[in-house]
Amino acid sequence: LETDVLTSGLLVVACCTLAIPVAMIPVILRESQREDNPLGERFDVRLAVILSWTVNFAAMSIYLVLNLLRLCKGCFARWNWEAMFVSVVALYLTTLSFANFWHMPQLAGQNPMEVWSHDARGSDMFILLAMDGLITMVSMYVPIRACILWMPITLAVGTYFTNTIAMESIFPADVHMIVGAILGLGIMAYHGAFRRESTHRQKWLVEQMMEEAEEVMKEQENTIEEKASAIKALRTVADALCDIILRLNSDLRVHGSDITHDSFFEASVEGRTFLDFLDDRDRSRFKSLIETSKTGAPVCMPATIRKQSVTCEVHLLVVDTGRREPRFLVGVRVEMEHMQPAPMIVQDVEASAEDIVPGLVGVLPTPSLTLDSPKNEVHPDVNEDDSDFSFQTYPKNAPPPVPLFTPVKARALCVKKLLPRWNIARNIESCCQFHTVVHSLDDAMKHLEKMPCEPLWRTWGGGQCPRCKCMCSKESSRCVVCGYIEDPANSHQDSDSRA
Repeated sequence: LETDVLTSGLLVVACCTLAIPVAMIPVILRESQREDNPLGERFDVRLAVILSWTVNFAAMSIYLVLNLLRLCKGCFARWNWEAMFVSVVALYLTTLSFANFWHMPQLAGQNPMEVWSHDARGSDMFILLAMDGLITMVSMYVPIRACILWMPITLAVGTYFTNTIAMESIFPADVHMIVGAILGLGIMAYHGAFRRESTHRQKWLVEQMMEEAEEVMKEQENTIEEKASAIKALRTVADALCDIILRLNSDLRVHGSDITHDSFFEASVEGRTFLDFLDDRDRSRFKSLIETSKTGAPVCMPATIRKQSVTCEVHLLVVDTGRREPRFLVGVRVEMEHMQPAPMIVQDVEASAEDIVPGLVGVLPTPSLTLDSPKNEVHPDVNEDDSDFSFQTYPKNAPPPVPLFTPVKARALCVKKLLPRWNIARNIESCCQFHTVVHSLDDAMKHLEKMPCEPLWRTWGGGQCPRCKCMCSKESSRCVVCGYIEDPANSHQDSDSRA
């Protein structure tokens, strides 16, 4: 706004400044040829008019210089240029009202027709046109606020109205028309400036709203890009850590599945709700996990998935993508499987692969083994170099036994062996120090519950004690929990029986 005031005001003041010498130089030359030269030793009303316009010309010139310095050099940045412009315009309008060829001689008590060598009656109409032109230029081109613009307009109209009523007019019978004309012109000029200011304010508000909207859009775009990058990174991590990834809609139905998903769940999963595959105890927990994922952070939980022939202990990783559909990504990492073998009929071994492994199309080779074949008989179709994985009825090596769940007594025994490592303050109200340490387990469990999730945490799978069912990190002949020692002879017999 200040730049517009400086630029437009510079043009208006330049026009007014140029009009002063154009109007006064011919008058000065004409009056200086008279015997009673106004520039002589005798002071008269003509010299007062010339000095008034000379002061006005000097004030206008100073404003132009300061205005140019502000625009070109950036000087005087703290000045109120709106008030300075209004002051210069008010001085010019006041000089037009009083220091003119018709009103100044009357203020001095002289007849204007006798003071000037030219006919001064036309100056009254010229003043009216000049004042209206200046007010119109300021109202149309200079963005002065309406709360300030009324001051110079009121000053110009008021002084002209006072001079016309108090002094002799050129057209005494038309004084009311002249006063009405200048009053109407001033009101229309002010109303036009007020409407222009309202339009500029609305445009400015719209521009501000657009800028704020652009900033919000940029922030949203950055947020979307960051979230998309995070989801892409999480998808990459999930592909590396999880066995399979599902896409779920908001109603938790599977979307965009393929043969891999059908093979994993041993059933067609497209359009089915994911809750159908979870254990009854995990369904409500999974719904709560979905609500937690809506905060934007990836979450995980252990769960049990039930298939047709296998029960899987898994970890579920859930990510809310923020998209409409499909909204959720669910990664499944299998930690342990509990086999539920079904009876197999040898006569149906020639069935298609589609009947045994859903989604797998192919023809199974016909085995050369029968139920009556001796154990130690060598068959040409079975080679020691063959892989453990085979579509034949009799695999080369028997799979390892499925670990059993550790009972509560064995778990308690593990904790009891750990308790002597803790140094806990004695409690005089407790029956013994042992139960004092046992009671401190509550604080330890609360602390562990507050720790963040560990999606890669899993139970040791190196071996299991046949007596207490505790797991160990690797095969060992002695259990560190219950002290069970495995008989080597029984171990060989078990190996032979599995073979």
